[in-house]
Amino acid sequence: MPGGEIAVKIGAHGEKMMEEFLKLIGWEGISQNETFQCSLGKKHKDRSSKSDRDGHNIDATFHYDNPLNHSETDIVLCSSKHNQDKYSDKNKSVGFLKDLAQSIECANKDFNFANSFENSERKKVFKGLLFWVSSNTDEQETSMIDQISDSLIRDAEEEDVFAPRLRGIAFDSIYVVDNRKLTFILSAVKTAQSFHPNSRIRYLFPHTGYNNESELLITYGDIMPIQYVNTSLLPIVIDDGDMSTLMLFCDSNFDNQYLKRLIWFAHKVSGLASDIVIIFNDYDRTKHESEANKVKRLFQHSELVSKITLRRITVHSFIALKEDQPRRDLLKGTSAPKIKRTLNFQANDQDLDRILPFGEMMKPVIASTILSETDLKSFLVRKGIYIGNKEKQITVPLLSTLLLSPEELNVLKYLLKTKEDKVKSVPRSCNLTNQPIQFDSLKNLVGSTVQDSLERLHLPSNCQFFKKPSISYVNNQVAVEFIVEKRNSTKDLITGKQHHEGSITFSLTNGTLESEINYTSPEVYRLGTRLFEHIEKALLDQNAIASTFHSVRFDSFTNLERINFFMRFLSTRDENVFSDAVLEHMVVKPDGTLENELPFDLESLKDKVNQLAISGKALDSVHYFQDDYKVALLMQRVKIKYAYNLNGETGKCVVDLDFKNALNGNDDAEIHLNLDIIKSRTNRGRDLEKLKRGLRNSFSLMIQRKSIAALGQKDLLN
Repeated sequence: MPGGEIAVKIGAHGEKMMEEFLKLIGWEGISQNETFQCSLGKKHKDRSSKSDRDGHNIDATFHYDNPLNHSETDIVLCSSKHNQDKYSDKNKSVGFLKDLAQSIECANKDFNFANSFENSERKKVFKGLLFWVSSNTDEQETSMIDQISDSLIRDAEEEDVFAPRLRGIAFDSIYVVDNRKLTFILSAVKTAQSFHPNSRIRYLFPHTGYNNESELLITYGDIMPIQYVNTSLLPIVIDDGDMSTLMLFCDSNFDNQYLKRLIWFAHKVSGLASDIVIIFNDYDRTKHESEANKVKRLFQHSELVSKITLRRITVHSFIALKEDQPRRDLLKGTSAPKIKRTLNFQANDQDLDRILPFGEMMKPVIASTILSETDLKSFLVRKGIYIGNKEKQITVPLLSTLLLSPEELNVLKYLLKTKEDKVKSVPRSCNLTNQPIQFDSLKNLVGSTVQDSLERLHLPSNCQFFKKPSISYVNNQVAVEFIVEKRNSTKDLITGKQHHEGSITFSLTNGTLESEINYTSPEVYRLGTRLFEHIEKALLDQNAIASTFHSVRFDSFTNLERINFFMRFLSTRDENVFSDAVLEHMVVKPDGTLENELPFDLESLKDKVNQLAISGKALDSVHYFQDDYKVALLMQRVKIKYAYNLNGETGKCVVDLDFKNALNGNDDAEIHLNLDIIKSRTNRGRDLEKLKRGLRNSFSLMIQRKSIAALGQKDLLN
């Protein structure tokens, strides 16, 4: 702990950084070091204190009419916490938040303090800003929000009676700015200023459904609303008088799927903008320009594409905020906004794979009964927003005024998926010819074949395409994606419709062409299989592959080989992603076709048991894995729990390998892969859909390796 004078200096420098940051985002004229009466002295007193609390001290306050919700005036109580060497223990965060929440609870009870702010017809809403940073240069990108979010506000059923709580404190919301968020917002504003050094930086206010008052309708303004202070998507408008530029900063690395959604977003909010600049954290023109141009071509019908450029954010250190910042000489912006809102949306704007919903569009998503109040609360916690009331009448309006990054939208998409929507995969592989096909030729051939095959894909009478098969390219992988709408479903009694996603992927790997059929329903699997056959025929006709694709099938193995094949997945010594395998479930039955007598306990089950499902732990140690049992058992399915580490993301998952319906006579059944991430506090609020896709791809390659090891390259691929 630093000594007295040093501690005072560190605290003062933290307040200075907060002051300069708030000026940077348009919060001019903040009131510093405010004090007001504590009206709940007994409730708010410190446990170590013998007397009731008599007052609250706030480092700064700022108020403004909320441009995202015309019924509210936001009065923000700001608290600064600064560590010079490194972040203090994350457990202190509860105390920081609790103190600020109690201040918010009392703020409107002090008549003199509450009425010191301008009166208007709007409702005064007291909110909190916790500015908690560390000056350690090694921690510039550290996300304290990520570190503390698992334990700050716990669900009632998870709560430890000894844990400090925010429960029972009546407060609206608290927004946390940590090193990572401060670095992103500061760098975004400074990057915008560097491109337009004499122009005014303003913030775009899209239509939220709560800012409809025509006389108050403004498209952008000088003051950043608190909803943006820890955002991962920041829209900045540069008005040079004769032209307007929209700069869209995304706190993510470049991803062509993210870019697709950001272009859609820009189209909806940019209106008359002359230029649109989309900025990623790691954009590199050499590495990413080709992929970016492919995405742009999807929007060729729009004049918007010619206005779009991509750039990389310039990272700035916030340590310099300890000094006075130079004032900028600005050109006068025009009074008439050049950015125009789009208030109406088309029906086809509801495809969450293509769009980035905001404002009023978010309401059907977040109000869904599939998303619980706890789901939304946890989502907000991951964003660094802490709320005193998790009821949807509070969270829906709040989320409608936030801007979500594509990565954050993926989190909500994953939460919306139900058990019936779990993605299952069928991996397939084939050898290439002596003159292997190149990636560009592969994508062109797949694209043309899909278009030619659409009329020959006969769907069941109760199904139709909600989204016709389309081609996308991700990380040197060609993907055919589609959604089938099934009618007369009992899953949704209101609409009678159910949407099932499907895709087929192709990737070139070490002289082979790897493919997967991914499906979420039997109808999608059958449709994907037919479409795959058309593509396979085209590849053969063009002499691109040496033979038809091969998959791992039930009848490729003897009984002994099949069980040994499954057991290979328990050995992870040479695997980079998966480890600590534990067999938790298996489905077997005695092989009634064997002429020799079965082991005694299996003989009594012969021709009487259709399948024997066994669950438990470390099942590979039971006697069924002795050789005399292996030759006598038909094994269809196993479930194995793994620890995983994929690009630094760690956790546990359960892999389900299943030769579907093999025990019912389907001897040529392909192996089907299903992978579920085990939810935990460490991954709650993460983009689990993207993580799951990466894990599934890694495991599909493992299936091919284990298959070759079990059967041999020749037997599998020739």
